[in-house]
Amino acid sequence: MNNRNSAVESDLDLDVEQEDEDNTYLKDLADLELENDNEESNVQKVRSKNRNKRILKGKIEMQLERIREKKEFDSLYDDWN
Repeated sequence: MNNRNSAVESDLDLDVEQEDEDNTYLKDLADLELENDNEESNVQKVRSKNRNKRILKGKIEMQLERIREKKEFDSLYDDWN
């Protein structure tokens, strides 16, 4: 009888150890997923920021081109006077 109890306790110990390992594994996996999500979020922020910079750069270049054209037009017009 004593041997029977010790075998059952031994099995319980193995089950508890396995559960602990599983829980640790799942916790580590959840931490990695969270870290990955944060990195993806940061990548999206950087891409968005870069996209906004390109848009702003394009707008500035268009304004500069309009200023150049206006100066060119004004200088041509001044020559007529």
